[in-house]
Amino acid sequence: MFYPKGMRSADYLAFYAEHFHTVEVDSTFYGCPTARTVNNWGARTPEGFIFSVKVPQVITHEKVLADCDADLKEFLDTMSVLGPKLGPIVFQFPFFSRSVFRDRHEFLDRLVPFLAKLPNSHKFAIEMRNRDWLDAEFANLLRDHRIAFVLQDRSFMPSPAELKFDDFCYQMRKRGVIVFAYANNHFGGHAPATIKQFQQLWQAKGLPELSNPQKAKQENSLFPD
Repeated sequence: MFYPKGMRSADYLAFYAEHFHTVEVDSTFYGCPTARTVNNWGARTPEGFIFSVKVPQVITHEKVLADCDADLKEFLDTMSVLGPKLGPIVFQFPFFSRSVFRDRHEFLDRLVPFLAKLPNSHKFAIEMRNRDWLDAEFANLLRDHRIAFVLQDRSFMPSPAELKFDDFCYQMRKRGVIVFAYANNHFGGHAPATIKQFQQLWQAKGLPELSNPQKAKQENSLFPD
């Protein structure tokens, strides 16, 4: 158990923020929350806490970047309520079959003009599921637009060692690149334990000590009452 026995689910976020610096919000993938809800996220977490949010699936899966300017504006305006606590905004794309895009070039023909319209005031990241589309050309495209690439620990996706255009997390950190890492443990059912294991492995290698989050000033919740 990570959360204390008897703790209300409404108080989970404040407790979580006492142990971790950042959280990836998956719920935004299913729809844009209200500004009131997002304001509560920010108000109920300590200074310096970072939210990484997923772009709604209507943009990445249903409309696939086409005719979605209004959807994206609504989402970005709502997420901007977080202010400095808003971190990477992730476009999590599905695997695209040839019935959707004949090849990666057809996808890039849609992606490139879309990226050109993204505001510089936010940090964006892209997660792809088409393994064969990940090459130096794609990496350079993201770099040119200052878009981060999401590495996935999945059996059907390449490991960092297989990607010839970049390095492992610590090597990237030495270059001054901020790395946001999140864990989802379906097998063990306890992602915080997975993070703790990572921290232990990190320390065992003698790498620089990882700092602890600030303590929240009050107990609060992810969702408003």
